Amino acid sequence: MATTGMADTETPGEPVQAEASVLNQSVAKNMAIVVAGKAIAVVAGVAATVLTTRHLGPADYGRYREVLNYVIFGSVFVDLGLYMILLRELGKPGDHSRYLGAAMALRLLATGAALFAASLAGLFLLEDPVVRTGMFVGAVYFTAYQASELLIAVFQRHLRQDRQVMAEIFGSIALVALTVLVVALGGGAVGMLAALAGSAAVTLALAWRWAALLEPFRPLVDPAYWRHLVAEGLPFAGSRILLIVIIRGDMLVMALTQPSRALGLYGIPTKIFEIVTSMPPQFSGLLMSSFTEAAARRDVAQLSRNLSEALSVMLWFGIGVVLTTTVFAEEIVVLIGGRAFSGARDAMVVIGPAMAFSAVASVLRFALAALERQRHLLMLDVAAAAIAFGLFLLLIPIYSGVGAAVARTAVEAFTLAGMGLLAHRAGIRFPVAGTLFATAVAGVAGALAMASLARATGLWWLGFLLGGVLYSLVAIATGLLPRARILGWLRAKFAPHRS
Repeated sequence: MATTGMADTETPGEPVQAEASVLNQSVAKNMAIVVAGKAIAVVAGVAATVLTTRHLGPADYGRYREVLNYVIFGSVFVDLGLYMILLRELGKPGDHSRYLGAAMALRLLATGAALFAASLAGLFLLEDPVVRTGMFVGAVYFTAYQASELLIAVFQRHLRQDRQVMAEIFGSIALVALTVLVVALGGGAVGMLAALAGSAAVTLALAWRWAALLEPFRPLVDPAYWRHLVAEGLPFAGSRILLIVIIRGDMLVMALTQPSRALGLYGIPTKIFEIVTSMPPQFSGLLMSSFTEAAARRDVAQLSRNLSEALSVMLWFGIGVVLTTTVFAEEIVVLIGGRAFSGARDAMVVIGPAMAFSAVASVLRFALAALERQRHLLMLDVAAAAIAFGLFLLLIPIYSGVGAAVARTAVEAFTLAGMGLLAHRAGIRFPVAGTLFATAVAGVAGALAMASLARATGLWWLGFLLGGVLYSLVAIATGLLPRARILGWLRAKFAPHRS
């Protein structure tokens, strides 16, 4: 899947110029901002979790998690695929204020009504009074959370991830502050849920304000727009439900068939999977407007070029993940869980390729969405979900966490192959042999460098850092990453300005 034009020719004596590309400096800058913001949010989230668990204890923390599981499960079925539809529509020319306003109103009403109904049902179906009360607070939290998630489409369309990240950072700070307040006041599980709801409200308020500066809007009750949104979004919603089934299904089967220790060991590889695979959709979302514009012009050649460049970056990212989780599998699981979790090493190695497949598939999913192939994607996801549960039920009872990791990797490979076939049928073409060769060369060099440097220094993290740098340099040298374009960026950034 090499990038068309990756081997850019350079005229002797002339500075290298970066040609017009989907991988422009704005995309790179926004992706760097996303990574930095995610790091801050993760640190704040860990701090809040430590405070919450130590204050509540196992029983009340269990009630807290129970409420969150109920509201997350209840909200999935009213997702309606609004984010993907909105992101696609924002990439088209014209005024989007009414469309965005209708989408936001539908999001607030659908999520709020569904979770309020679930909370009312909980009054009759749930025995624990703390959980019954917490359901109403949790409904407020997740309604605000899903509304702010919808606004990410606006920031991605305008390449202003800095505003989204700032909203998330302020929300994370609010979460820590409110959690400390609940601890000081001696609050329980409901108080911690209120802290979560308060932090989500802060994030939504800031994201709403900053999104409105980019795309002015107000919530709009318009049944005609709503019917269009629901009709267009349901295939995306179906895919989202199926993806959650695939992502969470292995843990469900593990819980039903394996002892708690096995479930705990497998929890570390799956947590890393969730963190790593949350990044590629952010990258793909930044490119959605370019995909949509090319698709709207029926310029399949331009879409193929844009997609090829994005796929090359995701291959570099994915192979880097595989190298890290293979060479340093035991070090990673011990770092997170301690020596007691060293048994998770094999599952960590096996699940690494699944992250790479998922990263590449993410770009293809967004490109196919731009081509309005969501129904084909839904059919693919139905097949993937069926295969996933078949493999989970077959392998997990015998091989435990390693079997679950094998099943997940196989399903991600199937999904990637299916999306590649759908892209080919849509007329998208991208070279394969050259990029596979470049990927293999960079991957082998990176693996050897990481392993040898870790042994030489006795510090695995230093081997990871230095080996990762060498891997990236080889990726640039072989053309897996756009050599001329990167040099053009660097020269534009650091070359002295001519008067």
